[in-house]
Amino acid sequence: PLAIVFLLIIIIPFVQVIGLSFFREALDGSLTFVQLNNYIRIFQRANFSTVFFNTLLFTFGGVILKVGGGFIIALILYKSFKFKNIFMLIVLIPWATPFAVSHIIWRWMYNPIYGHINSLLIYLNLIQKPFGWLSNPNFSLWGVLIANSWTGVPFCAFAILSGLNTIPVDLYEAAGIDGANSFRKFFNITLPLVKPVLLLVSALSAIWTFNNFGAIWLMTQGGPVDSSTTLIVDIYRNAFVYNKPGYACALSVLSAILLLL
Repeated sequence: PLAIVFLLIIIIPFVQVIGLSFFREALDGSLTFVQLNNYIRIFQRANFSTVFFNTLLFTFGGVILKVGGGFIIALILYKSFKFKNIFMLIVLIPWATPFAVSHIIWRWMYNPIYGHINSLLIYLNLIQKPFGWLSNPNFSLWGVLIANSWTGVPFCAFAILSGLNTIPVDLYEAAGIDGANSFRKFFNITLPLVKPVLLLVSALSAIWTFNNFGAIWLMTQGGPVDSSTTLIVDIYRNAFVYNKPGYACALSVLSAILLLL
């Protein structure tokens, strides 16, 4: 049964996308075979390098922030301290908050007129006047990346924490008896034994961040001037805004190849 479901909702649609990437669809639904023209047009586009770089930056930046931040929080939660349960609850809030709600809240916080971030920075005398975080081409992608990483850190933290809890305590005790300090224990025991979990979490974060459409569309819709447009946003625009399904399918195939790599 699982194979049938996988065939119907994954394999067959994916094959159809590959087939449609070699055609141009008119407004009346008629198809014209254009060979590799859709793929050639991708690399001939003036802004493709920008979109491609944004995709790489958004993906790798998301992995570093989510996995790195999750690893630090997991190391903190691995220790016993007062109010640990309350701290765990606070860490879970971003993950428990509905995806759309959290990113809309972040968009409000970035607002140059009534946003809390500008208000706080002005109050601390770090800036003199409000700054348009999401309207600035140099920061718009980073603004979305920070918001999206905030929602992804809890999953990474608790996944890594589960890996840390599988490490036998006897190893640390034996290392302490042999004179190993905390630095040596981390690099010789903790890091090697939690490495499989780190690799899995990094792979999942890379796939989820690469395919993340909602965060960018809710906060910037790819703007300003394509400064926060990634391949996934570009696919949506060409398929449903510019009415170029064949070209969008070619972009989808390219994205799938990048994900496989």
